[in-house]
Amino acid sequence: MKATVRIERETMNALAMHYSTLGKLSIDGSYGLRTCDMVQVLRSCPHLHTLYYTDRCKGSSAVNGEAFIDLDPDTGLLKPWLCEGSLKVLMVMIADIPRPDLENKNAVVEAYPGQGRKIQSQVYNRLGRLTSLETLWLEDISGTYRYDCLEMSLASGLDELFGLKSLQELNVEKMATKIGIEEIQWMAENWPKLRVICGIDGDRKNWRRQIG
Repeated sequence: MKATVRIERETMNALAMHYSTLGKLSIDGSYGLRTCDMVQVLRSCPHLHTLYYTDRCKGSSAVNGEAFIDLDPDTGLLKPWLCEGSLKVLMVMIADIPRPDLENKNAVVEAYPGQGRKIQSQVYNRLGRLTSLETLWLEDISGTYRYDCLEMSLASGLDELFGLKSLQELNVEKMATKIGIEEIQWMAENWPKLRVICGIDGDRKNWRRQIG
């Protein structure tokens, strides 16, 4: 789906007819898609292996962090997603996360103390269930520096991603992360197939595993 396409209810209803066989969904620059629509795809497609949600012209089509978590309102637990064992590639900007640790006018303000870290912990929990992930791109491809993003630090709950044993590539470019030496060491130890981390400290610096 490209930038000239507006995603209406009819489009999502038609797509729903193919949930049982859908393997790849690439949405680039389309408008009208809500975070809950994208989450419904993730929740409903048992064979989904690739999901791109971007905007090459204007930048990433960011999704709301709390909506991405997808909690069951009755139990307070994460709803199961049928793609948890099949998804290999995820490219999406998870945004609208309060970051009181950042002294920046573009940072989202917490509604209550601890809200930001609570959301981050739940987002990590959600991502940690995608145990077949090989590529995880969280960057804003527009080049805009993001302050409403995940910290990707151990203090914020990064270790909840310990189950991503198949992860090979992590991209966090142009994000106000707090990835330091301890985080890189943790990633290298817990993600044995990890080859590269792009965008450490939001800069265009990469970490690569030394082979041999």
